[in-house]
Amino acid sequence: MKANGMLLKTMLWLTLTCLYGQAMPVQAASLIAKKGHVTVPIASLEQLQNIKGEWEFYYQEFLSPHELRSLDDKYRTYFSVPGKWHNNKANGFHLKGNSFGTYRLTLHFDRRPMGSVKLKIDEIPSAYRFFIDGELVVEQGKVAKEADSEQPKAGARVVELTPGDRSVELVFHTSSFNHYQGGTWYPLVIAKTAVFEQKRVINQIGNLTLTGGILIMGLFFLGLYLFIRREIVFLLISAICLTGIIRCSVAHGDTIAHIFFPDLSWHMSRLLMFSSFYLFVPVGMSLGVELLPTKLGRHATRVCWLFLPVFLALSLSGNTNLSSRMNIIPNLLTLCLVSVHLAAVIITYLPQIQRHMASIIGLSALVLTGFHDLLVAMDALASPNRFQNTLLIGLTLFVILQTLKIASQFARGESRARDSKSEVLRLNQQLEESIKLLNERLTEAGAKLIQREKTASLGYLTAGIAHELGTPLVNIENAFSKLDHKDGEAPISPKQITEFREGIETGIQHITHVVESLKLVAKPSESTPTSSVSIENILLHVRSLTKARFLHSDIRYQIVNHLDDDKVQVQAQESQICQIIINLLNNAFESLQSFRVIGPKVEIHVDQTFDSVLFTVMDNGRGIPEKIRSQIFDPFFTSKNLGEGVGLGLSMARSMAEQNQADLYLDETQANTAFVLKVPLAQEETTELSEVS
Repeated sequence: MKANGMLLKTMLWLTLTCLYGQAMPVQAASLIAKKGHVTVPIASLEQLQNIKGEWEFYYQEFLSPHELRSLDDKYRTYFSVPGKWHNNKANGFHLKGNSFGTYRLTLHFDRRPMGSVKLKIDEIPSAYRFFIDGELVVEQGKVAKEADSEQPKAGARVVELTPGDRSVELVFHTSSFNHYQGGTWYPLVIAKTAVFEQKRVINQIGNLTLTGGILIMGLFFLGLYLFIRREIVFLLISAICLTGIIRCSVAHGDTIAHIFFPDLSWHMSRLLMFSSFYLFVPVGMSLGVELLPTKLGRHATRVCWLFLPVFLALSLSGNTNLSSRMNIIPNLLTLCLVSVHLAAVIITYLPQIQRHMASIIGLSALVLTGFHDLLVAMDALASPNRFQNTLLIGLTLFVILQTLKIASQFARGESRARDSKSEVLRLNQQLEESIKLLNERLTEAGAKLIQREKTASLGYLTAGIAHELGTPLVNIENAFSKLDHKDGEAPISPKQITEFREGIETGIQHITHVVESLKLVAKPSESTPTSSVSIENILLHVRSLTKARFLHSDIRYQIVNHLDDDKVQVQAQESQICQIIINLLNNAFESLQSFRVIGPKVEIHVDQTFDSVLFTVMDNGRGIPEKIRSQIFDPFFTSKNLGEGVGLGLSMARSMAEQNQADLYLDETQANTAFVLKVPLAQEETTELSEVS
């Protein structure tokens, strides 16, 4: 398995190296022509130079170099190279893609070149002839003024430049009746001969390595399918390799097919390019569906195969001008269908996205390819480039590598499964026991953590409770000190004794109520059944435990009761309802303290609906950010700093609410933070309301 993994990594490394070499454009500077003239510094020819800019241009005319020299300046017009004729203008005149014309450019060297200089003319649709200093040096196809007379030819040409002096005149005639866009797609490239040869060798080695690797892969999987295992995946991989090779070999410019077959005809190159692409898409879609099946992907693949005969018939028609125009339709269809399949794959296999990353990257590459070809067909890009070919190759190799990996793992896993069945069963049994033990420990730890959080929330009220107990104790102490009559003091009247006794009783009652509220909230209540609880008692318990804390911190604290009758009862555990409201008040207190709100206030609003009572705890703080609102009730989620909380307050509060058939939620319609606790009315209250209705 390690050796197989090393092989896959080596293949991937070589693939990416070749892709990088092919995808990176040839590093070339640019010489900008103006008004049909360009200055060429000899020192700049140590690297490739693109000749761009304004050439003299004569639309729908074939003018010889001699005629151009004698032409009056007022008749001269200019057009950019590279530049397409289709949907373009020259001197305000609308150009047609299917036409002909003459270009002229004068090169001015800063000194006479030492040694030979070469000029590369990339593919120009669909025929041209090239003159240097009035001499015809290249004729690619046969230019004509009519479609019937034109003989198109594909491929790039390199010519040697031997200037007699420091100026060289370049003239070429071009016609484009076999491609609807016309014009020149690429800049001319000039450099010293040694530079050209070096780049040519590097380019050919990269093309041969990449093409040879894909061819070997295609034949390998074809052999697997024919002689070892009839898996449809192997046949699809073989087909995608072979169609990808054809597509990339004849796509544009100085490619493998044009190097080995310099006489390849224009119609044959276009036939191979279009038909291979039309076949490549459904085969690639079928392979993607086999590797990562989705329902939408299968429907998209059927549509691809359904339209394949139509597009193949178009490419076989021999009308390359029509097929070039109509190429936007299969490109658009491809982009839409592959995008649908890619989206379905990502949605379906999102949990295991890392395992299927290679196939997803491959599908993404095909989407980018289709998008690029669509832009070219719509004239949104100035000229096609080689990157579309490398994307297709990248898709092929990524899918192949992923398939090899899956096939290898499947074969080894199948052989090992028979030998390790008992071991798997034993491990499964151990795992089940470990999970059971872990669940028990987690349940126990969770209960302890919840009780600790509950105790901690009461701990926050310690200062307030101390104040609530301290005030009546001081009053009792004062009353007893006055009842302790000393000699020489005025006697205490019976009326004063009665007042002191009533004050002592009131203080004792207040202390008793606070202690009972504290015991009620602090005691475990999981096993306590629900009962009818009055709203008045709930509010008294909450107020006695929380009021002092807010008043001590100068926070306005108010309970707004909108009920017509304080004796209204709810069906709930009184301790848990009080604990929930106290937790919400603690959160409001900490929020106001941390943000130092001016004029802080906290309010509890009590309202009644047909079947429930609503306790709304709101403050005038900054509110809860929208991006975390969906997480605030999650266990262990907290926006506090590390060590300031464990994030169980709201989670525990909602859990207790659910135990009481109540609901706790954030009211997002309020400008400030507002939590609503919705508690069902007691059965008798609901019955009375129904009778009134």
